[in-house]
Amino acid sequence: SVGGKHGDTAFVNAVLLCLTTQHNWLMVALAAAVCFGGLVTALSLFERAHSAGGRMRLALGMAAALTGGLTAWTTHFTGMLGYDPGLELRYDLGLTLASFGIAVIAGLGTALIAFLGRTVVARMAAGVFGIAGVAAMHFVGMSAVRLQGFVSWDPAVVVAAVVMGTLFAAAAGWVHARGRWRGTLGAALLATLAIASLHFTAMGAVSINASPGVAIDPSAYSGTFVLTVIGAAMGVLVLAAVVSIGLTYWSRTSAVRQLREAIDAMPDGLGFYDTEDRLVLWNARYSEVNPELATRLERGMTFRQILEI
Repeated sequence: SVGGKHGDTAFVNAVLLCLTTQHNWLMVALAAAVCFGGLVTALSLFERAHSAGGRMRLALGMAAALTGGLTAWTTHFTGMLGYDPGLELRYDLGLTLASFGIAVIAGLGTALIAFLGRTVVARMAAGVFGIAGVAAMHFVGMSAVRLQGFVSWDPAVVVAAVVMGTLFAAAAGWVHARGRWRGTLGAALLATLAIASLHFTAMGAVSINASPGVAIDPSAYSGTFVLTVIGAAMGVLVLAAVVSIGLTYWSRTSAVRQLREAIDAMPDGLGFYDTEDRLVLWNARYSEVNPELATRLERGMTFRQILEI
């Protein structure tokens, strides 16, 4: 059991030993990058869903939930590709797909809780629900591992992993409730720490006893197969990011176009300037009432230049 000074030292040593001797740090870094980038995308889609309406709100909300769940699942298996216990790892397809389904359900539930309650408590509850789903996904995914040996777990380290992940996830919900881009980035960072701390601490709880006599199920898939699946999953994440950026650009250009049409329809001459007194937008009537400016108006002109003309 883990308890007292000796127990704390044993716990830390188990996690550090796992990270330093059984993990490829390049894959660990890749898993962290995938996690943070995917969560930023998911949270950005969630915020856009809040400000949208009708079918667009539903579509963006679903995209946010699926991106979040896919991010957690991809992070887990990217980390597993970097895990080398000294034995070949293969994966049961049914349980691997089940872990993916759990990750998607976790993403949907997290988004739904956050949508229904916009308070800080609701966002924190959403974070806790999400990390609970990630924990379930992690252990189901680990049960899909097939190797020539037996896997056992240290219960105390497992509990510590879940507690650490839960604390970071609750903090992510609290930060996200503050809103704006800082809230999104802060929540994504804390959620990344939640998933990473849960995954890598839990891996420190694993003990593998090699047994050459254990036969691996021939239907189990190799890490190459999982890598292919991860590649496809990452492709979906990239597509989600592109869609998010495209929707942002479309909404902005659409809003500017509508504003320009409204201004052009006004009978008065109107010119709009930014905080540095530079011309941003004007209507046809503005040049008609100032004929000396008609052929010389251009974006970026200062108000002083216009007065001089």
